[in-house]
Amino acid sequence: MKFIPRISKEDLKKLASYTEETEALYISIEEPLYSIVPDEQNLLGFPDAGHMSTYYPDSPSITKSEIETIQAFMIEKNLLPENTRLKKVDNNGTFEYHLWKASASICPQSADEVTEYTLPKGKPLEGRKLKIVYGDYCKEMRAISDNLDRAVKYAANDTQRNMLEEYRRSFCVGSLEAHKESQKYWVKDIGPKVEVNLGFIETYRDPAGVRGEWEGFVAMVNEERTRAFGELVKKAEVFIPRLPWGNDFEKDIFLKPDFTSLEGKLISLP
Repeated sequence: MKFIPRISKEDLKKLASYTEETEALYISIEEPLYSIVPDEQNLLGFPDAGHMSTYYPDSPSITKSEIETIQAFMIEKNLLPENTRLKKVDNNGTFEYHLWKASASICPQSADEVTEYTLPKGKPLEGRKLKIVYGDYCKEMRAISDNLDRAVKYAANDTQRNMLEEYRRSFCVGSLEAHKESQKYWVKDIGPKVEVNLGFIETYRDPAGVRGEWEGFVAMVNEERTRAFGELVKKAEVFIPRLPWGNDFEKDIFLKPDFTSLEGKLISLP
């Protein structure tokens, strides 16, 4: 749900007037920032219902049905949605759809890659075009990719090094397959002193529940708390039989988790 600043427009404008640039940005968003009408725009949701979403830019007429149809086609073609946004475009009176992929590169990975599809006959949106467009948030993705490249030399081991390289490749060329590989290395990086995870992961702000926000966290291990909870994990086989249910509800073999208590910073971008 949208929140409205508790301070006045005048006071917020004073804060924003630190530079001419920030003041101009504030003036451009002041009215919608404080507006509470229409009521639908106070909630995240599908654009055709009047709600707000950054995942369907400049597409107020795109419907839930269209979004679901495109998603079904993407599943059929194994096009992963997490790092994408979907735009409905009027091309000389005929609507087509542009699937924007977040990447530093504005070109596909390979010259053989399909970047335009025609939606199949006999199904909704028959004959409409779906075009893949690279380079969404390219400035930000380039900065992230470049800094990951610098971070590789500080990796503590080969697992971390491979993880960082897959992160970099994912954000550079928009490959979610590379991000899948990064997560495999992340899981294998047992007991790191500094832990990192990055990418388009959480999908709860997308009304369709498939597109993710770019998130990143960097955390350091709280060694004292990790030791304390580590002891709890070690004694789990003693405590589990005392729980108020029978053995039938437990696995035959208890798999001890790798527990680490982390303290760090989370960054999330829509």
